Parts: sequence; structure tokens; C-alpha cells
Amino acid sequence: MATLASGSVPIMLRPCVLQRPPLSGDDDNGNRMSGWWVVVDPRTPEERDASQDPMGPLVASWEASVFNMRFLDHLVKEGRAKQHSFNGYPNRYTVAAGDFVPLIIDGPPVQDLGPNKGVNTNVTIHRDKLLALLPAHVLTVDVWDQT
Repeated sequence: MATLASGSVPIMLRPCVLQRPPLSGDDDNGNRMSGWWVVVDPRTPEERDASQDPMGPLVASWEASVFNMRFLDHLVKEGRAKQHSFNGYPNRYTVAAGDFVPLIIDGPPVQDLGPNKGVNTNVTIHRDKLLALLPAHVLTVDVWDQT
């Protein structure tokens, strides 16, 4: 332990908290919300994984709060979508356009559950591309954990 020289005054140091600027998906207090980054690709999972441009042909993407992807889980339970991975890096689904497009065409659905009530941000919906898909066309939906 250091000793003070005679006549010196001890200085109290206070902890310093650095704050980052607010990001989309932050709540009113600047806290980062848990949630998902969703990308919808018209290619098969194999085509998406092999691509040099995995983001190029996307037909939709958005950031969703933690409960807002329950609609996709319901599609899986109903047998209208298949979940291929579930570790969050990403959660991967395949779903026919006819089952998925009507749910997102006017903006992805929201759930009013939990602290992040009904929050979807950075929503990009390519309506023309989505509406051009045949109902049987299978989409790849990657859902990335943002925590």
C-alpha cells in the first residue's frame, strides 16, 4: 500500500462510466434490448452458405425484440416451417413463401410480451421480390441472437 508524503492530500477517485450513443433497438434509457436479427433469403440454405454474397439477394431483414419471433415457432409447431438449427448463431428455418410472406409483407408481426413490447427496428421488406415468389418457393430464414 502506498503512503502519502507529508502534507499531501488524498484524492478520491470516482469510477467513470463510459456511455455509447443510443442504437436502434435501445429502450428509452439507452439499454440494449435482447432480441434477434432476422434475414430472409430466397435461396436454399446450401446456396446461402456457399455464396460469396450472403446478403445480396435478401428479400427481407429486421431486428426483432426477444418475443417477436414466436410466430415462426408457431409455424414450426403447425408443420408449415422446419427448424434446422437452434443455437442462435443462427437459428435457421425453411418455410414456404405462401406460409411466410403474408405474415411479413406489411411489416413483421410483434408480440406485446416482456419488457420489449412490440419492437421491430431496421425493417427492410422488398415487397416486389416477395410478391413475385410462388407460394411453394422455399425461403431460408436465419435468426441471429443479438445478446
